[in-house]
Amino acid sequence: MDKLILISLLNNNIIVFVKALFDKLNNLNIKYIYLIPSILYFYNIHEIVYPKNYQQDDVRELYISNYLDFSCVIDAGDNHPLWTYLIWIFSKIDLIELGYIVSTFNIFLLFGAIYFIFKFSNEKYGSSIAILISTLLVSSPVVITYSVSLKQYMLELFFSSYCLYVTKDNETLISKFNSINFYLVSIFFVSGSLVNAGIFAFVVVYYLLVIKVDKLILRYFALSGLPVLFFSNRILDKISRDSYSSYWENYFITNSDSIGIFNKISFIFNMTFKSYFGFVYTDILLFLMFFIILFSFLINFNSNLFSKCIIFAFLFLNILQLYPLGTGRTDIILFPFYLSLIAEVVFYIQSKLNSNSINFLTSVLLLIVLINGSPFYKQEHITPALEEIKQINDKNTAIVISSEQYPSFEYYGQKVFGSKLIKKSNCHVYSLSLNDHFIISRKSLDVEKFNTYSLEIMQFTKILLIGIELDSRGVFRDFEDELFNSGYVLDNLKLFPDGIYFNSYELRD
Repeated sequence: MDKLILISLLNNNIIVFVKALFDKLNNLNIKYIYLIPSILYFYNIHEIVYPKNYQQDDVRELYISNYLDFSCVIDAGDNHPLWTYLIWIFSKIDLIELGYIVSTFNIFLLFGAIYFIFKFSNEKYGSSIAILISTLLVSSPVVITYSVSLKQYMLELFFSSYCLYVTKDNETLISKFNSINFYLVSIFFVSGSLVNAGIFAFVVVYYLLVIKVDKLILRYFALSGLPVLFFSNRILDKISRDSYSSYWENYFITNSDSIGIFNKISFIFNMTFKSYFGFVYTDILLFLMFFIILFSFLINFNSNLFSKCIIFAFLFLNILQLYPLGTGRTDIILFPFYLSLIAEVVFYIQSKLNSNSINFLTSVLLLIVLINGSPFYKQEHITPALEEIKQINDKNTAIVISSEQYPSFEYYGQKVFGSKLIKKSNCHVYSLSLNDHFIISRKSLDVEKFNTYSLEIMQFTKILLIGIELDSRGVFRDFEDELFNSGYVLDNLKLFPDGIYFNSYELRD
């Protein structure tokens, strides 16, 4: 009985404390309240930001820095041309490590996204909900991971957040569409990531449906659409590749029977919500999230209409196998719109209950993040292996790198071994200055090709192999089997943090 009384008193004290805290916050200037999610974000990333070695998939983005002339960069960048151009420009800043510059730029983009999502939520639903929604944003596993990485996904998050605010109400929509700044921002971010062209197109259609448009606005539309026209061949080429559909096939709604479609939709949404809310999310919450989305329609269909339309528009693109969902990184672009639906439902609940219930929920979330948050960025420590290779002075030793790790080996290797200028397809490119190193790819392990390719490698009596262990074995393990079959034995096994193997093999008579 005493325990029950004690627990009751403790709960009452917590509620009183939370109420007093949020009462003070509500009296603060909004710019100070904005600091709460900002500080929380810094706390979330402090263990993973600016790694010594970025993972190889990120390092691929830095390869463009090897080109001497910008004219050779124009056709690079796949579906994010301006992002690639910016990395090339950043590479000319010699005082700071290029990866850190790109990562810092991503962090600035995230703060822009926080600003617009916070501003949207605060102006529409109040500061309490703005803090809650911003907390969900900066605690999202997928946002944390890609905000410190070298990929272009923060461009997409920023532009989505910006467009969410633009469509907050008709007054804001008209104001932004009559401002040249909106079109300058759109041109920059659509060029930065061509996926943003879809968001921009939907915003334009939404504007045309709800607002009467004049000829000047139509000219601005045409001007902003130039990046899409200029890079349209890239978009068409990417989505028409057979490899595009096969690579993302698990993330498209393609099943013909009703049970299969339901399972695929459940899988895609479950993966999406897990990437958004992984710090509190479990599979059983899938139906709760479905309910929140459905309930947002029932409360007021016209409220957040743009968010609702764009989520269904991307689902339609997914059914057409044009845009994968559920992968994590491809879901980032829709995150602000899901957050707006959550804000709408929370606001409705707040209007029916004591307003302190939302403050208490936010406090619980903050506590969970502080205690149980586990931000993740897969570092791949390849520099220690490079430092060991630098000490080797043996002409009978070959260095073999699995293709998965070669981007990191080449980029960080240039800092250890130096670089040389070569000519490649009429372009001057900096290349790794290291002899007797070989790249093993899946193609080179085909039976016919391996017998030819291996002749040069097998001339060495000692082989140093760098690779990473994968669930699907990977090239590293397949090549190791070939070495064993060719008479080599494992002389030394060395495992660096995060799965990088640096093994030594010797040919035994």
